[in-house]
Amino acid sequence: MASLLRSSPSDYYRTKPGSACLAAVEPAMRTIGDLKLIQQAVSMYETATDALSAMARNSVAVVSVLDDGRFIGVVTKDTAKAAAPDTPVRDLVKTLVIEMPAATPVRNAAEVYLQNGLDFVPVMDGDKFCGLLTAVQFLLDLSWSWDPMTALSWSDRLREWGVDQLEDGREVTVVFVDLDNFGAYNKTHGHVVGDRVLRAVAKLLANKADSNQDLLVRYGGDEFVIGSIRPRGDVESDFRELAQTSVVVEGVPEKVSFTVGVAGGKRTRERERTHVASTLDNLINLASKDALARKARRSSKEQPTEKRICNVEIEPNQAGSTALASVELSNGVFIASHPVVDNDKIAAVGMAVSRALERSRPGVKVTCQDVVLYKRWDGEPVVIVRTKIQKESVSEVVEVSKYAPSGVLTSLGEAVVSACQKSIVFNS
Repeated sequence: MASLLRSSPSDYYRTKPGSACLAAVEPAMRTIGDLKLIQQAVSMYETATDALSAMARNSVAVVSVLDDGRFIGVVTKDTAKAAAPDTPVRDLVKTLVIEMPAATPVRNAAEVYLQNGLDFVPVMDGDKFCGLLTAVQFLLDLSWSWDPMTALSWSDRLREWGVDQLEDGREVTVVFVDLDNFGAYNKTHGHVVGDRVLRAVAKLLANKADSNQDLLVRYGGDEFVIGSIRPRGDVESDFRELAQTSVVVEGVPEKVSFTVGVAGGKRTRERERTHVASTLDNLINLASKDALARKARRSSKEQPTEKRICNVEIEPNQAGSTALASVELSNGVFIASHPVVDNDKIAAVGMAVSRALERSRPGVKVTCQDVVLYKRWDGEPVVIVRTKIQKESVSEVVEVSKYAPSGVLTSLGEAVVSACQKSIVFNS
């Protein structure tokens, strides 16, 4: 491994013929393989006219020349135009001395360009030709903003990439990744550990993304977005499955998790190509909303459900009958009801819950004596209930107050039950 440690940018290219191609020790997230390469090519047996046609079709000023898939060199627009139309491409080809592996970091490749005064460089994945890199691509790359912490680009790169894909008629699926409880990492463990969490998640997502069909960016503080031209089903399956895995981060004892939202990839008719930028923004927004909705649903499932000790229901009056206040204690066995007289639901619930409690303790008399309602400083309702519990000649009065977020009537019933639970007489 030590033999690969270099400091010169020349370590990231090879000269022809014969010399070995050296790669970076640690693959950077931002490599020349991630850039938009010119992939248009012609055979060495085609003509100058064929080469010009290929350039015109793809709005480029240069094409690569291949011989049975092997890179030979390039033909520029100026060279092809100056030649006779039927001139074979092999007579116009310009050979290139330097090649670069796709894993070359962009920064190192830029240094090689500057030091050697290059216009074009073939990008290789082993012996496979990936495409032609031009100086223009470096200018475009420098115009995008990059996150120095994760080495990912920001959302401007995603928008440019997405617009290009949509304009070319490809369907785009957007994956929105939102870290769960990220603020807690910074507060509990400090910002250094929080940064470590972001880098770990960025690396996890980068390893899962297909650099040929996906683009991963850091979208916001703790949010990442992947744009993909792969089938939606494949993308959704990959990243939802990934969200179920644990991310182990040094200095963080608990599991680092994130929520994934997905949008796009389901177009059923030809898209209007005049509004592709707004289409992409809409996909990002929909994926973000999907992530938020999934996070909310998961959070509600994880919240422990409060066990009701008393369920209250007002049964509306039917024709010729009186409304009833029905009460069921938590064990589902002791149920009672009482008519609602003069629309006094509070008195009816007090009587009904008292009867249900008496059925649960034969020989005990329960009386809901007094009910007071008031609002706290924050406007939330509170009910105070005084309950008398009597057994033979012994009696006791217990006062219970209940915060009433679930409704005054239910909280009233629960207050009477709580009073009996606290009562020595009732439990003797």
